[in-house]
Amino acid sequence: MLIIQVQPLIKQETELKILLGLIAFFAIGALFTLGVTLIKRQQKINKVKIQREFEQQIESYVLAFIFENDEQAIVNYISNLNSKNILFKKLTIKYCLILHQNYSGQTQDKILEFLTKTNLIEYSRKKLQASFWKHKIEAIRDLSTLKDRASIALIQEALTNSNKKIAVEAIIALIKFNGLAAVVHLKNFNTTIDEWSQALILSVIKNNKVPYDPQIELLSTSHNKSLQVLATRIIQFYK
Repeated sequence: MLIIQVQPLIKQETELKILLGLIAFFAIGALFTLGVTLIKRQQKINKVKIQREFEQQIESYVLAFIFENDEQAIVNYISNLNSKNILFKKLTIKYCLILHQNYSGQTQDKILEFLTKTNLIEYSRKKLQASFWKHKIEAIRDLSTLKDRASIALIQEALTNSNKKIAVEAIIALIKFNGLAAVVHLKNFNTTIDEWSQALILSVIKNNKVPYDPQIELLSTSHNKSLQVLATRIIQFYK
């Protein structure tokens, strides 16, 4: 009888230990999740704070050089320890791109001069050699938007890239530089330009007000069927 009475007690005690173990496990898990969440939140807050500090510094350097012709701003930028930080470089290029799109003429020239003297143009050019395709596309877009004609030869090399996205981005960039004449040189281009890419190219032609060039009609004889279609659409756009 005693053995029969003890066994249920042992079973209840075991179940209680398991229950307490599960409660402790979930409690520790909840605390761990809370801790990770708080750490990530603090990291995000710190990143936003640092970004704002960077943006303030960048704005002071860029505006001083462009609108006040302050050559010391270049020296101050380069001597700033943050200038070697990748985020600082990206934010500088982004800020200059925004300015470039909102101004024209000599102001655009000064923006490009600032980026050249701070070696940020060279930084973008080096990204054209990156292994990650998104970095290549980012570099092509930045350099073409800034109208850095010294980068044209490097961008032309991207036309033969096996990644269709990079090749199409190179076409768009060259149109920004040289208008429809850039497309004409694609007569022997082997990559198929899909519907989305063709729509994107037409959009760039429209938004950049690219003038018509009758040479575009030469693409109608290309062995690349997609180029024939693209040529037809471009011609129809101007009619």
